[in-house]
Amino acid sequence: MSSFIYPPSTPSLDILIGCTGSIASVKLPKLSLTLHSLGYTHSIVLTKASSFFIDEEHQGSAKVYDSKTYEEWKKLVDAGIVRVYRSDDEWDCLRDGIIPLSSSTSVSTSVSPSVSPTSPSEGKFRCPVLHITLRTLHTLLLIAPLSANSLSKYSLGLCDDTLSSVVRAWSMSKDCIICPAMNTGMWEHPVTGRRLEEFKGFWKGMEGECVVVQPKVKVLACGEEGRGAMAEVEDIVEIVKRKLPKGGGAVETRGERIKRMVLEAARKKFEERKEEIGGDLAAPISPSSNEIIDAVMKQLKTIGLGESPTMYDLGCGDGRWLKEFWSGFGGRCVGIEVDDERIEKAKERCEGLEGVEVRKGSVFDDIEGLEEANIVVMYLFREAIEVMKKRFKGRKGVVLVSVGFSFGTGFKCSWEVDVGGIKVYMYDLR
Repeated sequence: MSSFIYPPSTPSLDILIGCTGSIASVKLPKLSLTLHSLGYTHSIVLTKASSFFIDEEHQGSAKVYDSKTYEEWKKLVDAGIVRVYRSDDEWDCLRDGIIPLSSSTSVSTSVSPSVSPTSPSEGKFRCPVLHITLRTLHTLLLIAPLSANSLSKYSLGLCDDTLSSVVRAWSMSKDCIICPAMNTGMWEHPVTGRRLEEFKGFWKGMEGECVVVQPKVKVLACGEEGRGAMAEVEDIVEIVKRKLPKGGGAVETRGERIKRMVLEAARKKFEERKEEIGGDLAAPISPSSNEIIDAVMKQLKTIGLGESPTMYDLGCGDGRWLKEFWSGFGGRCVGIEVDDERIEKAKERCEGLEGVEVRKGSVFDDIEGLEEANIVVMYLFREAIEVMKKRFKGRKGVVLVSVGFSFGTGFKCSWEVDVGGIKVYMYDLR
């Protein structure tokens, strides 16, 4: 008789912990308890190999490693607060949950079937699919520990048990954290590096991200000293907190994460410069990347700006937009900047470019000549964007480019691009 319990009928859970066959599996109860104490809802999937370290009847198990922590964790499992799925549960789900395709009963992938199991009818049937259910229910995939064998399997797309099927079906729009744990010789073997790069590469260019928590150096279970031990539970949890910073449920996308990092750096610089400039900054200190500028310039050439356009860069920073725009279109370019240091850098960059002007000013104030602009570029904080929305409401004959923040309702975006996780929005109001 199967001991399989269907996943709960809940909208979503925060984390799915995958545990593979490394001796570091004995730290799973501590990891689970820590996440629970922080308010993260989660489930666990064990591989067959990891179950030898988790099941209490085995010598050298997690219970032997830390009996107090194990017993506390077992209470969560027995109470159904944390559900543990095993290698063969995929097949138990299939065996126990078959429903004829002709049945009018609606089958949810997040609850047990409400009808009795029935044999297939004419070779056609439907049933709950466990690995799809688990993928759908959870926001973040955390594989800790990740053994050398499982790494190789997952990087090649093999899926012969519950966890490997979840990994294969995992959406690249959602994040994954992997915590390798293996012998030093295995960690340093060339194939390990290749497999890590292959696995991380699945998320390249996607909304989600794969984070590798590097193993640490210590005396390993085999008695050798070297790199390969799984990172400390506390370090793993810190990575989880960055991915789900609100204590669960609110996943941070790759673009949001990069934007947050930019804004954090900018605001730190802002505090350093605040007293010097005697007022508030409306824009990040961090300049736009060359990739962002190149993408926008290419699009502007596509839509056309006519002869000798006038361009205003609000929060012009070091002047790179001014120089690139002048080089591509000529015309008149005006940069507005509040910080003296960046004004000097912008003037140095644009020295000798006829028609390029850099002025000191704030975007919160009236900007002389702005009504003459054919194009306005801005890399501003949300507060300043709200001021710009009011200023350009109902305006015709201008193209607006906003880096990082959209104008939202009331402005129809004509072009949008994601460059390295930072979105750029273009509004053609002509």
